[in-house]
Amino acid sequence: GTSTPGLEDQIQFVNVPSPSVIRIYAMRGTLVATIRHTEESGIARWNQQTDGELFVESGIYLYSVETPDGRSTTGKLAIVR
Repeated sequence: GTSTPGLEDQIQFVNVPSPSVIRIYAMRGTLVATIRHTEESGIARWNQQTDGELFVESGIYLYSVETPDGRSTTGKLAIVR
């Protein structure tokens, strides 16, 4: 069966400039998901799914937030299932 993710499955990135693109990578450098953030709220949400709509495994992930003018921020996040 399929499960529908709820709000508890979402990771929030706060104070995100709009517009921007958030990219999430596995530790080995593989691109896992791309989020195109355009909301003015400053909050971007990720449902913990890959671009192929599979749930990611527990682990440490890297992310980057990049704005159209080339500014970027990077960081790490942990997912525990």
